[in-house]
Amino acid sequence: MKLTVKNLAFSYDNKNNIFENINFTLNKGDVLGILGPNGTGKSTLLNCISSYLKPKTGEIILDGVNIEDIPARELAKKIGYVQQITSPTYDFTVREYVMMGRTPYLNFYERPGKKDKELVDEAISIFGIENIENKSYRQISGGEMQKASMARVLVQNPDIIILDEPTNHLDFGSQFKTLEIIHNLSKKGFIIIYTTHNPDHIFMLENYVAILNKSKFSFGSPQDLISENSLKDLYDINIKLTYSKELNRFTCGYENIQNLK
Repeated sequence: MKLTVKNLAFSYDNKNNIFENINFTLNKGDVLGILGPNGTGKSTLLNCISSYLKPKTGEIILDGVNIEDIPARELAKKIGYVQQITSPTYDFTVREYVMMGRTPYLNFYERPGKKDKELVDEAISIFGIENIENKSYRQISGGEMQKASMARVLVQNPDIIILDEPTNHLDFGSQFKTLEIIHNLSKKGFIIIYTTHNPDHIFMLENYVAILNKSKFSFGSPQDLISENSLKDLYDINIKLTYSKELNRFTCGYENIQNLK
């Protein structure tokens, strides 16, 4: 699988572009983390790649085919998208909600089979939500919703998994477990695209980073694009980068934290 984004631009009013000149290519097993302040178009970019929004200009190409030419059912087998929070119309149990990820593979009125149920069992186990699988999706916490949504996309078995702030609403331990799952999925060949507000997550997962700021877009390696200066420009605070030999990566800290004591 190869994903190519060429000269992408988007505007809600057909006048002012939210972003423009978006260009990058990802191959099987690649991970791309997208950084940017609130309101710079990170979620909008994900919506374009997922075909929820139509870009103003440019193309999104999967293995040489524009996604606009791929039928919705087939595209759902190629791209899975986890938005920050979803609100089902009906009162599904968590297990029923996760099972909905198998919809692209089932015919109308066809009931899930043994393989579908096994995939759901595996996904529920991976995200550790066995204890809530029979609860109403509407009655669980935001963090549990996030895990259920990621399990749903996993049973969808797409080539590309898109995650909008996947660690949002998660407790401290679950954040690291989720990053580990993302890493393991990339090793299995999935292309992963995710947004985050935490540069540490980019260093943990390494691979590629994209910075979206003031409609400008940069794509490359974390080592090339993430610096104290670029983070200050991004978030308007002094962030200190420190290399940890023990962790074998950079970590971030707020330079003026002592002033908060």
